[in-house]
Amino acid sequence: MRLFIAEKPSLGRAIAAGLGEAEKRNGYIECGPDIVTWCFGHLLEMDQPEAYDEKYKAWKKEDLPILPNAFNASVRKDAAAQMKIIGKLLQDAECVVNAGDPDREGQLLVDEVLEYHDYAGSCQRIWLAALDDKSVKKALSSMTDNNDYTGLRDAARARSQADWLVGMNCTRAMTLKGRDAGNQGVLSLGRVQTPTLALVVNRDLVIENFKPHPYFTLHVEILHEAGTFTGTFQPLDTQKGLDDQGRLINPDEAFRIKKEVSGQAGKIIEAVTEKKKKNPPLPHCLSSLQKAASAKLGMGAKQVLDVAQALYEKKLTTYPRSDCRYLPDEQFQEAGNILAALANLPGLEQIAENTDCLIKSAAYDTKKVTAHHAIIPTGETPSNLSDDESVLYRMIAQSFCIQFYAAMEFEAQKILTGINNTVWKSTGRTILNPGWTAFIREQEDEAAEDQVLPGVHQNDNITAAQVDIKSQKTKPPAKFTEGTLIEAMANIHRFIEDAEAKKTLKENEGIGTEATRAGIIETLK
Repeated sequence: MRLFIAEKPSLGRAIAAGLGEAEKRNGYIECGPDIVTWCFGHLLEMDQPEAYDEKYKAWKKEDLPILPNAFNASVRKDAAAQMKIIGKLLQDAECVVNAGDPDREGQLLVDEVLEYHDYAGSCQRIWLAALDDKSVKKALSSMTDNNDYTGLRDAARARSQADWLVGMNCTRAMTLKGRDAGNQGVLSLGRVQTPTLALVVNRDLVIENFKPHPYFTLHVEILHEAGTFTGTFQPLDTQKGLDDQGRLINPDEAFRIKKEVSGQAGKIIEAVTEKKKKNPPLPHCLSSLQKAASAKLGMGAKQVLDVAQALYEKKLTTYPRSDCRYLPDEQFQEAGNILAALANLPGLEQIAENTDCLIKSAAYDTKKVTAHHAIIPTGETPSNLSDDESVLYRMIAQSFCIQFYAAMEFEAQKILTGINNTVWKSTGRTILNPGWTAFIREQEDEAAEDQVLPGVHQNDNITAAQVDIKSQKTKPPAKFTEGTLIEAMANIHRFIEDAEAKKTLKENEGIGTEATRAGIIETLK
């Protein structure tokens, strides 16, 4: 008998449907010669300090740090019955298939159950990035040796042990120190939650202590025989009255420049025109989806994860806890079927119908795929979706569809104009082919590139019209939203000055994981 152990019941049901001949039993499903059972997340949880020694029940400074010789775990009380069922099924198993989620936590979750029952027989691994019938059957036909993933298991175990060591010891230390200062509550410290909290605290302190100061921007209308355009003042290195960011803060200087430039003759110093392309944004990973849904829909990080998980379990989208925005090359041939299915869905028909499935975007690059690929639709037809599921599904589907549009092609223009020993910069853009942007508006503010510049040449004569002075004030950084905080956690190296720490954090893609960041924010809230 071959025994599949899935991470959760919904995953078990999907595998059973793929195997066929499914008959439900108590805690498992019979599928002909195969049996599918499941966990409910981690069935084992790491022991508390007092399980190692009764003395640790009382929190005392002299007992710190608590460093177990070996870490132990016990079966969760609410999982005891299911653990017993799995143990009985293992006695008759000729081969086991680890059907944990396709990540390091999913690997450990099933492996630790096998270790608990001292299972030492044959074991395979099924990697399910999507739960639609086609993906499940494909995964069933391409299983690998579970021993190939021991590194993934060990990484998850090291993460949980690191969390335990930091959380247990530092929380006790902080709490005891707090009591000395008169605080009676528990002061929680976590390996990931505390630096995440520090991000928010430091940002709020910057905002609280921010003192705005005025600065001036200068703009001039430039008259040329081919047309009129606007230039923005560019301070030279010798310019007086600048702050450390190169902004003009001296009003006397601003009015002096206005007086000396308005109505004066000048010349074109440089005129550059360059044809460029802008490819569509890559499909979403979880953190980019959380950021986009926070900005556009006002959804919280945990809410996005829960909704994406629901879409995955409904077989509508691929595995949500992905840190990757690329797709395997071999999936490119399946794109046409997915696009055809999306073209029949209200709200997506226009964008899906106008795709070209022969266009292969930069998203298809097997070398850049990590443990998971980007989150994309499976091609299954949605039904009975909640409002949140519907809008998030459309966001995922749109990001997939635009991979099959031509790049936006445009002509980037830059003009530098010299007027009475000052330099003025003009930028513009002429759209040659809107490509994907005809359906999905670009998100960044491109006000500076709105003007279409006339055809001018170096050394052409011009005349400056009136200079306009705009008084502005510096602004503090924005408060974190859940979306931008998720992004900051993933890119924590940007907030670090120490070179070695910065390098390590960048290599390890920040603090927390795609799967845990939303939960950490919820804990902090």
